[in-house]
Amino acid sequence: MLFKTSITGMIWAYKMMILGFYGVSVLFFWKMVQQLKLANAGRIWAMFAYCPLLVVLALIDGHNDILMVSFSVISLYFLSRGKFTSAFIFWTLGFLVKYMVVIHLPFMILYALKRKWEEEKSFPWRFAVGQLALNVIIIVACFAPIWAGNSTFLAILRQKGAFYTNTFPYLFYLVPSYFGVVLDQQFLKTLFLSLFG
Repeated sequence: MLFKTSITGMIWAYKMMILGFYGVSVLFFWKMVQQLKLANAGRIWAMFAYCPLLVVLALIDGHNDILMVSFSVISLYFLSRGKFTSAFIFWTLGFLVKYMVVIHLPFMILYALKRKWEEEKSFPWRFAVGQLALNVIIIVACFAPIWAGNSTFLAILRQKGAFYTNTFPYLFYLVPSYFGVVLDQQFLKTLFLSLFG
């Protein structure tokens, strides 16, 4: 820790780290749109770089979601360049921050396998097993120092039924309740999971 006795120092150091990751994600997004030679690359980059959600998450709230976004963008950049090992390593780092990146993993796998299959003219078993093994090793190495058996994920297990107060489903629960209409929390959770899950 840089600031062992200063909470303010810790907060500012964390904010600077988040800002750094935001900068990295913006840089790699720029490199990706340039490499893909997209029409209106500057406009596409600006839509990403100045996206209000990312700006608020990075510069105001300082959420660790920016780390996940940064690793995901780097992963997609390497995927678009055909550097699959780097792509999957950065995807794994994003996954270790937040599990949400699992959404684009099937597309990454299909794209990488298709490209390798075309190169090798047969199913790339060695590539698939090698990538799986490498990324499992990374996950195990990251969890090994903090592993405490089943209780490692205790916080997640305790919160699995919680109705988070900073989510869209909660917003859709809260607004009608101001008008005297009380909706079932479980119904809203299920509805949003089926719509966005």
